[in-house]
Amino acid sequence: NFFGEYWDDLPIAIDAMRSMTSDWKQAEVALIAAIGLWYTNSFRCAPDAAWCATRPEVDTYKMPEILDAYRTGAEEVLPTLQKFCEPGDRAGKMGCIISSIDHCQYMNGEIWHLMRDIMEHTMSGRTSNTFRYVDLWTYTLQIPEDCLIGHQSPFSGILTWQLFLGGLCPARGRPSSDGSLMSFEGETCRAHNIVEKCHDYKSQGFNFLWECDL
Repeated sequence: NFFGEYWDDLPIAIDAMRSMTSDWKQAEVALIAAIGLWYTNSFRCAPDAAWCATRPEVDTYKMPEILDAYRTGAEEVLPTLQKFCEPGDRAGKMGCIISSIDHCQYMNGEIWHLMRDIMEHTMSGRTSNTFRYVDLWTYTLQIPEDCLIGHQSPFSGILTWQLFLGGLCPARGRPSSDGSLMSFEGETCRAHNIVEKCHDYKSQGFNFLWECDL
């Protein structure tokens, strides 16, 4: 699990997985990448807001410049990811997933929609059986769940991982479910449950609500 905020973070992860030695070198790997949120976080980031000012030079960009940086960053890195995910290469068995950003209820501004559109357009014509595109924006838009300060709730996260893993596991001969309806029995961990159980998250040793969520 590597934490990447911008497209040029991904080659570092690729290099790390290629340089594995001993038993790790034989392990099957898969790659799931959802880059975009930090580009939009940088848009109109306040100078004193350290949480979003991870690349100060990007904070000065206007929306067209941020969108262009996102597009060109993807176009530069995707060929490297494609090779890493093709049959015969490191992730050639299980494959890879490149997704758009997920959707939160507050994402009504134009930049969010344009970021999603750019990702779909950039991945068009690049996909294969081992290099897949998931429109996570549209998928999470249909989940009746609030985000927690920009982070998916456990409930939304579980549904997202079901989608991701359902695409990776069939590549290893394990068929995913044929059904299109699921039901839950017992207690679930919805966003409103987190707000109730973590209302005093700082006294529980957390700095943010979403940390208590995890």
